[in-house]
Amino acid sequence: MSLRAAINAKCKDCTYHPSNGGSWRQQIAVCTSVSCPLWPVRPAPKGVDVPRDPKVVSIDWIRTGHAEAIAALRRNTPKVANGEANSGPSADDLAHLAVTHRGGPQPGRGAIDNG
Repeated sequence: MSLRAAINAKCKDCTYHPSNGGSWRQQIAVCTSVSCPLWPVRPAPKGVDVPRDPKVVSIDWIRTGHAEAIAALRRNTPKVANGEANSGPSADDLAHLAVTHRGGPQPGRGAIDNG
């Protein structure tokens, strides 16, 4: 097993839940376990720019509800049209999502943990 396959498998085991909506890569991309050593290298959908540096992730991004975070990824996931892909959301786009979740972690989103 390659290192990438091992990281993907661990993140999928920790975060992915089929009933939460979104692909396993989308769910892992919005993981909020920023103190996890794998968080900066977690998988994400191709072409989607997700936050990688835990020091610059806002508390608003961490508290964003799972459904809203997945919806933002879906809106900004590259779509190939005429051979060209649209760019994905920037870390700023994801960090400025509205705060909809103020409680504990949601299943499949990882623990709320900012360091």
